[in-house]
Amino acid sequence: MPKKNRKEEEDSYMRQRLAQGQKKAHAPAFAKHFSFLLPRFPRLKEELEKAGMNGHTPISFIYFALSSAVFLTLALLVITYFFMARSLILIPILIAGVPIYLLLTFLYSMQLPKVKAQVRARMIDSELLFAGRHLLIGIRAGVPLFEAMGAITHDYGEVSCEFAKILEKISLGAPTNVAMYEVANQNPSQMFRRVIMQLTNSLSSGSDVGASLESVFEQISREQVISLHEYGQKLNPIVMFFMIFGVVFPSLGVALGVIFISFMGGGLAVDGFSLLGGAFVLIFLLQFMFVSMADSSRPKFQAV
Repeated sequence: MPKKNRKEEEDSYMRQRLAQGQKKAHAPAFAKHFSFLLPRFPRLKEELEKAGMNGHTPISFIYFALSSAVFLTLALLVITYFFMARSLILIPILIAGVPIYLLLTFLYSMQLPKVKAQVRARMIDSELLFAGRHLLIGIRAGVPLFEAMGAITHDYGEVSCEFAKILEKISLGAPTNVAMYEVANQNPSQMFRRVIMQLTNSLSSGSDVGASLESVFEQISREQVISLHEYGQKLNPIVMFFMIFGVVFPSLGVALGVIFISFMGGGLAVDGFSLLGGAFVLIFLLQFMFVSMADSSRPKFQAV
């Protein structure tokens, strides 16, 4: 019974993931007036597909990015007012901040598909080798390719979702090569695309699928080991720069700032509280940047 419940949960998860591409985000009618921004982002449709955001059209996502930019701008203006409330130049700063904040937050929101695509690629890479070994064992055992792919539509996260898409297209009548090519073309992982292209080439040429897959999986395994070694070498300078710019300089800067404010506080256009508050925000952003840099460069897979 527990196995049955688990399989039912996995099937439900797969159906939800596959149904995400069928749900379309609805934008108001006036959103079409933002179509002049589309030429600025010629690869937006491709990025949305690779991010798995098929529910968005380019126009609806631009509308979403603009809406997010407006709310983020309002939040940043409130924060600016909080830190600069006693400043003599508060009004000019707020006026100048509106277009700057709006532009920066809009460009930031437009990076969401790229970020989600990178996250998906890393999730796929982390499970690809394990799913591939499972697929290879099935093929070596004489299981038909369709059934072997069906065996890995569970337990392997995003990789299972991608193979479920392939099987769904094949079940609807698409040729196997065409279904694989379409799914690979919308996938952000280069390793996954390489595996699928190797599969399609083997099927087209009639060569041994098992031997082709084994060679590509061995190559991917070696590349992952190299990536782990590169991460270890990259981590040392990141830690050094973090100690310098995230610990030493901020500590000295705050200490010198307190001394400077105690002598010159009365003649400053900005009060000392605002300066110290801004310094703490800057220190927090620096440390967050270094931690994010170290985490983003860390491979999510395990060498096999």
